[in-house]
Amino acid sequence: MPTSTTWDPAQYHRHSDLRLRPALELFSRISAESPSLVHDIGTGGGEIARLMALRWPEANVIASDSSQEMLDAAQDTTAPETRIRWELLDLNEWQPTPTHDVIYANAVLHWLPDHAEIFPRLVDGLTTGGELAVQMPMSWWQPSHQAIRQTVAAMSTPEADQLAAFMATPNVGQPSQYYKILRPLVSDLDIWTTEYQQVLSGPDPVFDWVSGSILRPVFTQLPAPEVERFSTMCRRALRDAYPPQSDGTTLFPFKRLSIVAHQ
Repeated sequence: MPTSTTWDPAQYHRHSDLRLRPALELFSRISAESPSLVHDIGTGGGEIARLMALRWPEANVIASDSSQEMLDAAQDTTAPETRIRWELLDLNEWQPTPTHDVIYANAVLHWLPDHAEIFPRLVDGLTTGGELAVQMPMSWWQPSHQAIRQTVAAMSTPEADQLAAFMATPNVGQPSQYYKILRPLVSDLDIWTTEYQQVLSGPDPVFDWVSGSILRPVFTQLPAPEVERFSTMCRRALRDAYPPQSDGTTLFPFKRLSIVAHQ
């Protein structure tokens, strides 16, 4: 992801109920009973970190994110919780020590390349019997992301060319790829996919959804006049890809890949 990307917590959380559902379902699949150290990487709004503190009252809880804006918002929207340690963290450089009983990563690892290197590094950060829980959107193949890539390619500016290169290759592979990476490293491995039929409402709801995620690099990298032109073109493309239903809502299918691995 372009290094200067910034995040808008308010925009990201406009669909917080739908974004949180896969996170909660992944969290429910963790079996740890009394961990000592749990880490929510890419914590976003901090919802899962707070649930960690409630579920495991004796555990030390770390909530980290690469965005200071998201960390600030997460701490502003919750009562003080002394056992949660909020940290700014660059996952590209993080070398976890094998002290974590749970490493939880919801909707964060798809921003990073080279999963064949990252996943073993995360497993190395687990204690014996520790758990790695990961959820990633498999959205590169969706009509929404195809429309975004086509719109970026049509911009024909140096900044757009850089973004097109960034978006050219999917960072999330197929389930079999993660099986091959993780199976030799862990004692137990569960991999599954879920497609959520998300019902969105309002004008240009799919554009509104992706504005909180994949379009953040676009909005950050393009000059302001180009952002306006891109937005007009992208809204039109997404309306064509996702026409409204007869009741005025828009159905936005969204496929997720989930993994729970035990060291």
